[in-house]
Amino acid sequence: MHSLHNLVVAGKVLYLGISSTPAWVVAKANEYARQKGLTQFSVYQGQWNAAEREIERDVIPMCIDEGMAQAPFGVLGMGYFRTSAQRAAETEEQRDGRKVPFVDKPQKTIMADTLERIAVARGTSITSIALAWVRTKAPYCFPILGGRKIEQLKANIDALAIDLCEEEKETIESAVPFHFGYPQEFLGGAKGAIYAQDAWTTKRLGHFDWVTPPQAPKPHPL
Repeated sequence: MHSLHNLVVAGKVLYLGISSTPAWVVAKANEYARQKGLTQFSVYQGQWNAAEREIERDVIPMCIDEGMAQAPFGVLGMGYFRTSAQRAAETEEQRDGRKVPFVDKPQKTIMADTLERIAVARGTSITSIALAWVRTKAPYCFPILGGRKIEQLKANIDALAIDLCEEEKETIESAVPFHFGYPQEFLGGAKGAIYAQDAWTTKRLGHFDWVTPPQAPKPHPL
């Protein structure tokens, strides 16, 4: 943290980010920085999409508590969130290009079919729905997006105006099984306990007043 802080002081770096690191490591690093008067990490980069939600167990709650932004990658499934027609039209060479162990996962196809149904009903693209879903999940979320075509850029922009209803969110999140596990589910049930007010103990064992936590950005009409 001292070396990173020196880069900020020298003007070579404006803010510090960290990627693909356990939540407890980031929390300890930031606490050390606070104690020593050093620059803390202000953004976390990690894999996050509707089919791969492991980051929600510990990393996202840590980011919210630390006031850190999120810069998720793989939001559009790393090329796997495609319509059934697009997948059918792919050549073997195109499919081979995505057959990387940590990228090629069967649940992405299941999720793609789910996203496609919602996209068709709304008259928009499958990637717009995928991006809109991530933007509803946490405050200060700035997805890292790639693309080579104008229509891909337009689909990303269209996502800013999509306001998914609770039923659509539930459909997306139930398509691929995801469990917060212990202690999240012990404290808050199937949806976990990101905030203290989500825990059953604070609901049953007294009356508490809470500061309203930061919210995800609202959709903006284009």
